[in-house]
Amino acid sequence: MKRSVLCLTVIVFLLSACEKSGVEKPQLYAKYRAVEVKSDTPIDLNFDGQANTDLTKEIDGLEKIALYFDRTNGYTDIIWMEPQLNDGLLYDPLPIEYNGIDNIKYQPVKNLFTYVLQSNGTVLLSRTNVIATRHYTFSHPQRISIDQRTGNLYFEASQQFLTEKDGIVTVGIQAEYQPEKEYIPEY
Repeated sequence: MKRSVLCLTVIVFLLSACEKSGVEKPQLYAKYRAVEVKSDTPIDLNFDGQANTDLTKEIDGLEKIALYFDRTNGYTDIIWMEPQLNDGLLYDPLPIEYNGIDNIKYQPVKNLFTYVLQSNGTVLLSRTNVIATRHYTFSHPQRISIDQRTGNLYFEASQQFLTEKDGIVTVGIQAEYQPEKEYIPEY
């Protein structure tokens, strides 16, 4: 009887010690929505004379971009806005300077990557679909950080933009994404 009580006490102690370790595996949801997209310098992309660091005020539709994880196949898809000049081809290189009459629209583009989820809450990315004839202005992030408390994702990247004053400029981008709550976390 004493031996049974001792074994039971040891088992309960070990189980409670495992629960209190405080080390939780980072969680990835299937879908995330952009919460904030900022540039490191104020920029005027809609040619209204007002430069902003909040890129959602400069690019129509940027607030609707999403990020998806496909855990089954090990892919992530970052939907990002690429410039389209005068309704031409989407991946044409930007002109060196803005001529005052060019019509620039930003279109959502899939950026497909393989990923590795690390135990420290970092997602490492590798591009899978680079095609030599495409001119991407968005330089994708190398890693995505996960906030263990909120589940939000953060990354830094850069992008080239055509501006009225300075022609083509490259700016740093900081993006934050929030998980879509209707999706169940994938374990």
